Amino acid sequence: MPYRKSSARCDCEKAIKHFISQSKTASLKKNKIPYDIMQCVFKSAFFQSSAALEDYIKAIFEDWLTMLHKNNCNLNLLPSELINMAIINKNINAYKSFIVNGDEYSLMKKVMRNSQSKLLHDNSTKIKKVIHQSEYIADKKYPSEDNLLKAFRRFGINHIFNEVNRVGKRDFKFILKSFSDTRTSIAHEVVNINLTYQDVNVNLRNIIDFVQFIDKVLHKHVTKNSGSMYWPS
Repeated sequence: MPYRKSSARCDCEKAIKHFISQSKTASLKKNKIPYDIMQCVFKSAFFQSSAALEDYIKAIFEDWLTMLHKNNCNLNLLPSELINMAIINKNINAYKSFIVNGDEYSLMKKVMRNSQSKLLHDNSTKIKKVIHQSEYIADKKYPSEDNLLKAFRRFGINHIFNEVNRVGKRDFKFILKSFSDTRTSIAHEVVNINLTYQDVNVNLRNIIDFVQFIDKVLHKHVTKNSGSMYWPS
C-alpha cells in the first residue's frame, strides 16, 4: 500500500506551521510589534516546535501499538527488538540482584517464575497482555540525538539517522543538532543571540522535513513488521 501521512505527522506539521505563521506575523513591520516581544514570539516558536516534535515521537509509536491492541494482535506482529527489550524489562530486578549477589540459581528461579516473561517468549501471546502503549517510549520521547537512537532501536530501527538521511538526502543529525543548540541557547543563557524570522522559518521547516522522512521510514518498517493496515494514518 502506498505511503500515507500518519495522524501524528499531520498534527505535528499543523502545529509547527502555526508557529511559523505567528513568527511571520510578529516580524512584519506594518504590525509594529515591539522588538523584545517579537523576540519572545521567535523564541517561543523554537520551544513549542521542540514540544511538537516530542509529541510526534511519542504519538507515532503509541498509535502503532494502539492499533495492534485494538485489533487483538499477537506478538508475531512486533519487531523482535521490542519483544526482547520487554523480556529484559520484565526481569530487570532479577538481573540487578544477580549482579549484586552472583546467585545464578536465584536468578534462574526468578526468571522461570515470571509469568510475563513466559508470555513474551510465545508469539501467540496478545500484545496488549504484555506491552503497554507508552511503556517503551515515554522515557525517550525528548528529541535529543541519543534518545532518538535508543527509542528507534527499541522498535527495531537500528540507525534512524542513517535511514532518514538516505531517504531525505540530507544530514538530519546536523539539522537536529542545529535546532537543539539554538533551543538550548535560548533556554539557558541570559544573553543569547537575537533571532530573525529567517532563523525561525529555516529551522522549523527543517524539523517539518525531519518528521516527514521519519514518518516515511516508519511506514515502511510498520508495514514490513505488522502490515499496512496497522499504520496509524
